[in-house]
Amino acid sequence: MRRSWERRQVTGTAVELEAVDGSNDVLSFVAPSAISSWTFDVMDFARQAVSRGLAQNNRYLTSVQAGFEPWQNGTGLAVTSFSSTVNKGSSGDPGGPGGSAACKVAYTTNVWQGGFTADVTVTNTSSTPVSGWKLAFTLPTGQQITSDWNANVSPSSGAVTASNVGYNEQITAGGQASFGFQGTYGGTFAKPSGFSLNGTACTTA
Repeated sequence: MRRSWERRQVTGTAVELEAVDGSNDVLSFVAPSAISSWTFDVMDFARQAVSRGLAQNNRYLTSVQAGFEPWQNGTGLAVTSFSSTVNKGSSGDPGGPGGSAACKVAYTTNVWQGGFTADVTVTNTSSTPVSGWKLAFTLPTGQQITSDWNANVSPSSGAVTASNVGYNEQITAGGQASFGFQGTYGGTFAKPSGFSLNGTACTTA
């Protein structure tokens, strides 16, 4: 069993994300200190699951289960009162999975026989900043990454994820983050067919 901790912003609130890989994969969002209320977008949780390969962006979200373990005055599960309100949004056509894109990706390459470099620019086209980002895409068959810069890209082939480094964690509304990598290829060179930022499909420039 593997356990990891990350700090994330979920709908403006700092939480600690615990990921446990075992017979069942579990993602837990834990407030680092006591809170009396919290308003959040359930899609923040769905995007975290997609970015870790635990869900797929081209599927519909049909149901949600939520629970709580409030601790008060020491060990135990107890509260004096509890209430919740769910906003289902507007009625009508739900649209396609993932909704409208809130990001745009420019993927520029320099190719030579057997090798290439890729410079990637991610633009946040939404009205809110992105704090902590992961760009997922699939390298065509035969391509392998040998080095990267301004992001941590792994694994080296197939379905890969580029994650921010410490100094470029946040992409402001309308802002950009850029990174790149060098790699090798066999056969005919091709570019990835699509990209998703924190689980949301992006358009391409």
